Amino acid sequence: MKSHDLRQDLLHLGVITGAALAIGVYLIVTCVLITPDGVFYIRQAQQLTRHTWTVAGQFPPGYPLLLLGIHKLASLFVQSDSVLVWVYSAQAVTLSCRILALVCLYFAGRLLTDARRSFWAVLILTFLPYPAHYGGVVLREWPYLMFLALGFWLLLWSLRSGCWWGFGLVGLAVGLGYLIRPESAQLVVYGVVGLVAAWLSGRRMGRSRSVGAVLALAACFAVVAAPYHLASGTVLPHQLRRSGSNDPPVITSVGGLSASEQVLAFDVSVGRRLELSIEVSDPDGDDVTLTVVAAPHGSRPIYRFRTEATGDCFLIASEREKDRMVVTYRPETHAYDGIAFYAWTEPGAAAGLVPVHRFWSSVGAWHVYTASASRREALLADAEHGWHYEGIAFYAFAPDNAPNDARPICESRSETGAPCWTLDKSDTTSQPEITAWYAHGPADVPAGLGLESATLRWQPGPDQQGEHHLNIIADDGAVQSCQLVRITVGTPEQASATSAPPVAAVEPGPTGQAALMAVPQEPVARRIGQALYEIADAFGADIMYFLIVPLGLGLFRYLKDEAGSCERALTVAVIVVNFGLLLTRYVWVEPGPARRYCLVLVALAMFHVPTGGWVMARWIKAGADFVSHRRLPGSLSERFWFGFLVALALGPMSLPKLLMPPGADKASYRRVAQWLRENTGTEEVIAVPDRRISFYAERQGLTYDQSPDPRRADYIVTISEGNSAHSAPTGWREMHTFEANEGSPSRITVYKTP
Repeated sequence: MKSHDLRQDLLHLGVITGAALAIGVYLIVTCVLITPDGVFYIRQAQQLTRHTWTVAGQFPPGYPLLLLGIHKLASLFVQSDSVLVWVYSAQAVTLSCRILALVCLYFAGRLLTDARRSFWAVLILTFLPYPAHYGGVVLREWPYLMFLALGFWLLLWSLRSGCWWGFGLVGLAVGLGYLIRPESAQLVVYGVVGLVAAWLSGRRMGRSRSVGAVLALAACFAVVAAPYHLASGTVLPHQLRRSGSNDPPVITSVGGLSASEQVLAFDVSVGRRLELSIEVSDPDGDDVTLTVVAAPHGSRPIYRFRTEATGDCFLIASEREKDRMVVTYRPETHAYDGIAFYAWTEPGAAAGLVPVHRFWSSVGAWHVYTASASRREALLADAEHGWHYEGIAFYAFAPDNAPNDARPICESRSETGAPCWTLDKSDTTSQPEITAWYAHGPADVPAGLGLESATLRWQPGPDQQGEHHLNIIADDGAVQSCQLVRITVGTPEQASATSAPPVAAVEPGPTGQAALMAVPQEPVARRIGQALYEIADAFGADIMYFLIVPLGLGLFRYLKDEAGSCERALTVAVIVVNFGLLLTRYVWVEPGPARRYCLVLVALAMFHVPTGGWVMARWIKAGADFVSHRRLPGSLSERFWFGFLVALALGPMSLPKLLMPPGADKASYRRVAQWLRENTGTEEVIAVPDRRISFYAERQGLTYDQSPDPRRADYIVTISEGNSAHSAPTGWREMHTFEANEGSPSRITVYKTP
């Protein structure tokens, strides 16, 4: 490289990195709130040290690893850890990756065009508001682009120099980028396209070198990506895998009363119509079926989990603990096995109840439940098998003192030798051995009671006076959620009807059951049309729309007059592949805002904006010369008009949005988080519509989309849009209300659950 070129490159890079650093520091200092995805990545980084293979097996670990590494470094200089330490560490990582990505883009553009146009292209990209903000709100777009730009630069250099081993460096860049976002694998496509184009144009490396280049690319990529695939157990990207997790359905309220671990009580008089609306939703968007069954007085459903590896059978009486198990563990660890039977959690709830004790063996890695006092003493004395007493699980009837309507719970053995407990010896996979205790199964509901339109309806008759205990079950096909209800039927003088309007559209089913219908999916053609509009709008927003014309002109001029066959093929491949990825993601993976996903296409297409800018400057000068009927002085040359266009793009078009503090429109979230941090316990769970609230509050969060689950949360945060107030179920206690934004009628309310 000539000394003049070196000085020019250093000057260009100095301006670019200086501008990027100044903008990045400003955005970090003024940042009000990072993105929800940023919170997700920080949470992953926090879990890496304890659950490394679990985290790596679910999502690409590259970005969380970067966050964790810089946080460890930052921890050496601070006395105590906090949310802000994590946020600033993550922002520093992203800003560093942004600066390095801009450097790599400059050298890639220098090979595609020339140093001057590459400088202007990258400088304009540096000042674009939305791409700049992606570097300050903890997103993985710039780290991903850093490795993609590095690999693209190395690919261009390898093709131009004929260096086959350079493809090995490209493979390393692909692999490192793949650990951040799987879309980095597009570099493999560009490598093959580049080799084919070079071979067709006569600039081939030779057959042996081309084969060596492909092998080096594939081998180096595989070396880096292999551990991730081993952890995940598949070569499919996480976006295309079937999710192994399934959140249970959420019952928010029944008859206007907040859902609770306790029994909800309602009164109705004989001959009056009872209507209890049920607010239910599914976090995963699955179809939900509502069912109601009768249950013994004071009993609770006992849920069963199984572990395939050991055959362990685990019984749970708590709705909250069941939900925690479902959310925390994957099915291959603890598979949900449904409602096993109904039992009691209080010793005096029914006559003749005895405790059922729970033991855990560290040797066999399974549980044992027993209602026998002698067996309990024997297990306590059995040190050889490492039995640990875990207390009373629930209460049931002893085999020699069970009521006539109780049913036997049989202890049987799985293939691994682990015991399991089933109702009425109904498990066909193992041979029953003994009757362990007696409990109850579900019973028929009272005559005339049924579900319709997510509403329990009943008009009791004179012979139905008294207490009726029911269990409302929401089933998404894999997991159930339950709410116990007690309905007391009295004479007309003793009670009045409780009614509530239906709140969800359903398809009526048979008595005792109603199927909540899923929203019908839009036709593919319509989704594609919507995707095209969203992608075009997102791309235009990223480049401030103003740059669309120079980009189009520059791309046309480059492909028509300047690009060689290899560069032309790579440019077309970049556009086609990235557009295809955007379209596929929107239509078949996850519809939603696509602006930040356009960053790669924007960055790699930006090289052609200066070419189009010079074309426009030439047109403007020619028009000005024609209007003035004379040649303009040198101060109004093509260079002047080009500078004018750049100043217009970087000044009034970009600066107002660029200087807006990230997350300023959600400043109220920080106020809510501060209130929660000051007024709630560190162990309390906060249900939030946005995970950033619980994150900044430094509390365990339960994020919901449609309706919160009051049984799993101690506090619930709701956001009411516009002038519409949030209708809270009876039992929620309003603690504090905030303005969503200054002067806005929307409100954020914090409730305490029952």
